Amino acid sequence: MKYSTFIYSILITILFPSCHKDGDNVKPISYFCAELNGKSWQGETWAYIDNGDKLSIISQVYKQKIRQDRFSITYIPISKGRNTLRFPRKDSITFNLAGTNYRTLYEDGEYSCDEYTLVMSDSVNNHVEITDFDLDKKTFKGTFSGTYVRSTTNICDATKPDTMKFRKGKFNIRMK
Repeated sequence: MKYSTFIYSILITILFPSCHKDGDNVKPISYFCAELNGKSWQGETWAYIDNGDKLSIISQVYKQKIRQDRFSITYIPISKGRNTLRFPRKDSITFNLAGTNYRTLYEDGEYSCDEYTLVMSDSVNNHVEITDFDLDKKTFKGTFSGTYVRSTTNICDATKPDTMKFRKGKFNIRMK
């Protein structure tokens, strides 16, 4: 019995890939990743539950221990199914609907720099979907996609593109 359980565990680890590159031996319990303008993107992620029935996810990318960018999807209804992202994050609280934003940070990692907001007209690509969840274990799996445009009020890095496209996004969150 122990031998079959061991083999089953090995097969699950091999058959269910995470966001890591092929050849990585470490498979994280939680991940949040996507293609950002065609390149692999993955951040350190945490999540929390709002009002008992909404999931919020925040993911940040670090370079040499300094935050470089931050992506969030908030107020996702905790139920299986696809939700269109319709609001910038700041408005999602007001309307109690799924919202999102993406921003870069100054070199010190403390202050927002380039702010990107959801392109409201891209209803095809702006979505988040919870494909599986277990509230008792506080686990959530799903997919996401979104198109964002840079605000012209606070441009810090003119070399960054004006549009950021998150595609093929997926997450597997285990809250503590």
